[in-house]
Amino acid sequence: MHKRRNAGSKKENRESSLTREKKRGFNLIAPVYDFFAGLAFFGSLWRAQSHFVTSLAPVKKTLIFGGGTGRILVELIEKSASREYTYVDISEKMLSRAKKRLWELSKTRKSMPKVEFICGTQEDIPKGKFNTIVTPFILDCFNEADLAHTMRQLNDRLLPNGAWLFTDFYIAEGSIGYLTRFVTRTLYLFFNLIGALRVAQLPNFSNAFSAVGLIPQKEKYFLRKMLVTRLYCKSLDA
Repeated sequence: MHKRRNAGSKKENRESSLTREKKRGFNLIAPVYDFFAGLAFFGSLWRAQSHFVTSLAPVKKTLIFGGGTGRILVELIEKSASREYTYVDISEKMLSRAKKRLWELSKTRKSMPKVEFICGTQEDIPKGKFNTIVTPFILDCFNEADLAHTMRQLNDRLLPNGAWLFTDFYIAEGSIGYLTRFVTRTLYLFFNLIGALRVAQLPNFSNAFSAVGLIPQKEKYFLRKMLVTRLYCKSLDA
């Protein structure tokens, strides 16, 4: 019994250490993230993640998982209609920038939705169900096994007939696919070096969504098919 408890305690300490290391890594790049992401991809990251925002139906509750510095939050508030947002990100400094963006937006609007900011991981998402889930360039932070677990967690939070807006890198066929592999592996090398990630290559996103029974309703590619955004809908009988 004592050995089992000690093993569990060691696992918790290891996981906590990994989380702290990831937080430090993302906190490190938070001040320059928007600048370099915009410069490196010519603004395509922002265009891709916001492309289907206007296709989202007015709902009560939206979960934004891995929203970073808050660009997607502003897009959602301005172009869709959710009464409540739960905004989860692992980096305190990313959240600080998102809060600043929200404050600036509030000065230009007569009314604002309720926004709850949570500094944490998928394990810190509050209990309850959401009408919409948004995952902008966050699922690439997981290896295949961890992604499968995270997908089940998120899908359990999504209400039947709910929407899931997904945006990330895409490995196309041909020469552009080789370029995307080179770019993503270079990014992984950098993020691994600063401690933000421990991932070496993109997981198979299509398989991950299929495994939880989700099929894309809409799809759009950007930057010569280096990026993809998809709008999924959970069936009523799920």
